[in-house]
Amino acid sequence: METNPQPSKRAVKPMVFVRLAVLAVVFTAIGIYLYTNWEKFSDVFASVSATKITLVLVLDLLYYIVTAIIMTSVLLPYSIRLGKMESFEISMATRFGNLLIPMRGGAVARAVYLNKRYQFSPGMFVASLSGMLLTSIFTALLWVGGGLVLIGIRDGIWFLKPLLLVAVGIAGLLVLAMIRVRIKKSHNKILAFAGNLAEGWVKFASHKSCLMRLILCYSALIILQSGIYAVILNTGDASVHWSYIVVLVALGNVSLAFQITPGNAGVYEGLLAGISSLMGLDYQAVLAGGLTWRVIDAVFVFIVGGVASRQLTKRCGDFLRSKNECDDTTINTAETQS
Repeated sequence: METNPQPSKRAVKPMVFVRLAVLAVVFTAIGIYLYTNWEKFSDVFASVSATKITLVLVLDLLYYIVTAIIMTSVLLPYSIRLGKMESFEISMATRFGNLLIPMRGGAVARAVYLNKRYQFSPGMFVASLSGMLLTSIFTALLWVGGGLVLIGIRDGIWFLKPLLLVAVGIAGLLVLAMIRVRIKKSHNKILAFAGNLAEGWVKFASHKSCLMRLILCYSALIILQSGIYAVILNTGDASVHWSYIVVLVALGNVSLAFQITPGNAGVYEGLLAGISSLMGLDYQAVLAGGLTWRVIDAVFVFIVGGVASRQLTKRCGDFLRSKNECDDTTINTAETQS
């Protein structure tokens, strides 16, 4: 399998600047909109009490514990076993890097660590990342479909076209898992990316225990995220039914596979607001709720993720030093014997 060709430094810099520019434009637009329509958002922001913040932080911690389990599960097909604390540190450091660096900087840092610590090759990493992304999308589509059916049964509102698209997406992924699609090696970035996606999805789909663990974990993430939105949005004066929140969160998670800005900041919240408007919900409340969680989560990630990144760096350094000392001892012993 061929990995995506590494872009040159000249190619990388424009992409970084473009994504940072998009991030600046998105947050500027959201900031202006909030400023000019503050009275419409004030109810949600005013309802954020110390109790709500505590509940969100607890759910946020559980969210990253589940992502740590995902980090462990995704390496099972490669016979790599991470320690519990190590997997949590990798999870937090990845999120920390994704928030700070465009182009999935956290994932790149994770790839470097796994390569140095476990000799996890770039090709294996691309396949594992592809498998994670498609498993996440597959799980999200299942929840979107279930949520839309529940809305139809409960409220009599049937979103038939979205349901059809979801069904097509699920069917397509199932066919891809059952029929191994081989894409010829190519220097074309799009074809190479498609080949890596197909390879990673097939590998995880064939590893049944790993696939089930990932689906359960991604389902748990959707439940936890829905819980966070329910805590923030459901105030004394207004509430959003769980089925709508699940659909919003699951669709938002599909967008995370194609991050435009660091951590998809701004884009994720704007997408959820747009979808909620199409579904007849209070999109302003959803946008305010999304921004509230973004701020709480960012503070948590900067503190815990920063510490985790430092610990991983130390852990990797200790391992490399120990490995070098072992290699030197082996060489000296061989020389003595000769």
